[in-house]
Amino acid sequence: EKLYKPKKINEDNINSVVTEDSMTGYKVVQKCFSNKFVQTSNGNSNIIKYSKDNTLLIVDGACFGRFIKEILIITNRKNMYVSSPESIEYVILKILEHKINVKQYLEEPYNSIESKKFKTWEQYFTYLLVEHTANTIYQYSKNKCNSIYLQQRFTQDIKNFILSCIVHLKNNKLDDNSENKDNIHWHK
Repeated sequence: EKLYKPKKINEDNINSVVTEDSMTGYKVVQKCFSNKFVQTSNGNSNIIKYSKDNTLLIVDGACFGRFIKEILIITNRKNMYVSSPESIEYVILKILEHKINVKQYLEEPYNSIESKKFKTWEQYFTYLLVEHTANTIYQYSKNKCNSIYLQQRFTQDIKNFILSCIVHLKNNKLDDNSENKDNIHWHK
């Protein structure tokens, strides 16, 4: 039995979108939400500064964990949303998983990540995306955005995935004295 209700986003209530990504991730999000004011916070530790009404905050779930409690307490009091996909690279991998043969890596990434080589999940997913798209029409770079990712067929899929990763509080409360994340639900 689910102890939460999925949080629906009425996009008409969102005036601005803030992503922690810069460069390619920012450009992709900007294209996905072209009818909104989109900006970058230039890192996950800065995104809390952008918490205001009618805002969608997009954070990398792969490395945002230590900030999640604080941001969820703030967003619970305001008309705002937090989307927490693993990373923009993970989102793109999920969309391309059948085209570039990475499904097995995404289903159980913990079986293939080498912790000595990758310090974060984001680094691992970036590596997968770069390696599996090299010399293809989907070639990915964090520094230079491939125009294919800005096409309508991709931006709509990316946007839908981002909107499906809304993080919210179960029962609309979080015990401020608890380090336990049982009251936090990642809706994917």
